[in-house]
Amino acid sequence: MWMRQLVFKLWENKELRNWSFTIGLWLVTVVGARFAWLAWQHGYAFDRLMVILAGPIMGSMAVIIPFRFWLVPPIHTEERLKPEANDDPKPTASKYPEAVAAAGARNWQIARDAAALGSTMGRRNF
Repeated sequence: MWMRQLVFKLWENKELRNWSFTIGLWLVTVVGARFAWLAWQHGYAFDRLMVILAGPIMGSMAVIIPFRFWLVPPIHTEERLKPEANDDPKPTASKYPEAVAAAGARNWQIARDAAALGSTMGRRNF
């Protein structure tokens, strides 16, 4: 339990989190550059082509992604729904027959739509 609280406490520290992401990304980039150098020195023509294609992509990602961590604030993509004042969460007994009738009408409509598609008995689905 104490370990989980420690991890979450460290995770909530924005500057520490940003530095750990940045250092981790740069370490991955350095290791990737080492593999690219080995592929260029000892690889085949396809390996050299992949170094030429992937090198600029990885290099630009090594610059752009830390800027995203440090400069762009997080975006809230979902707004919380505010309950309306007249919205009753518990249905009353007087609303029950209307709800049953509406559900029954929807079920009948679904059944009619399914019947209009025809039977699939005996057909092969490829």
